[in-house]
Amino acid sequence: MNLDELASELSHMLKAQGYKKQKFNWFRSNDGITIAFTIQKSCYSTQIWYYCFGVSINAFHEKEIRSAHSCEIQERFDSVIGGKVLGAREILYILKMWEKRFGTMEKLRSSAIKGELPRGSSVYAIKFLTSQSRGRFSD
Repeated sequence: MNLDELASELSHMLKAQGYKKQKFNWFRSNDGITIAFTIQKSCYSTQIWYYCFGVSINAFHEKEIRSAHSCEIQERFDSVIGGKVLGAREILYILKMWEKRFGTMEKLRSSAIKGELPRGSSVYAIKFLTSQSRGRFSD
């Protein structure tokens, strides 16, 4: 399956889940956050790409975030894991697990407090989430 075929298949599946699409980005906002998924093309080969998952805290932005690259909390996976190219069903499964772990502000706060956010999380977001859990925010 090539990248365009994958994007087409994903578009149908993610639209049914309430996601909007822009190029190779899918995003959905709720509960003060935006969950985003992006397919990132490789600069090395047309046969290589990456899957980026992100969560953005809407209070940090004036406009809706539409790309996982713009999210304060993000993680990137290779398109090939264990010698197998991940297809639309596997990506949808990972996205559902991502939503289950980080899909609400309360889940983000809980993960931040436990130190369980992905490595690609901004210090500012972690500070915001952990301060919010105590009912205040300070720089």
